[in-house]
Amino acid sequence: MSQAIPIGIRYAKGRADWNLTPAARLFYSFQHDWNLATGGTAVSPFQNINWTNTSTVGLDFSRARTTHSWRFGYVNFNNRIESQDLAVKFPRFEGAPYFLNVGTFQSGPSGAAPRRSRPTRTTTRTPTRAAWPRGGTPSGGGST
Repeated sequence: MSQAIPIGIRYAKGRADWNLTPAARLFYSFQHDWNLATGGTAVSPFQNINWTNTSTVGLDFSRARTTHSWRFGYVNFNNRIESQDLAVKFPRFEGAPYFLNVGTFQSGPSGAAPRRSRPTRTTTRTPTRAAWPRGGTPSGGGST
């Protein structure tokens, strides 16, 4: 048995850069990702829906012998698994769908659904680099 399955991908990305001074630069970046995938079988499908928003802010300072960078990142990931009828309808009893299992045949709402998760993560990073001329040859060090 076969049937069409829903699938979808949407992606957006944007970035803005500002030169605050000749020695200071700032940027902001945003990304949005949305996707839909279907798993399971034709008679017991489930849909996996994900959407993620990512933001990054960066600030760079440059001097004669040093550079300082600051980065902040934020990720918000959302996931939802749901089971819904497609072309092949679920078996129903008094209007409510149920899961039917006879031998190796399985039909109805998937046991993988419903589920939902919403993890969020933030990170901050501040690498610094410095360089000093030594005998005409630049040398340097850094820290993060």
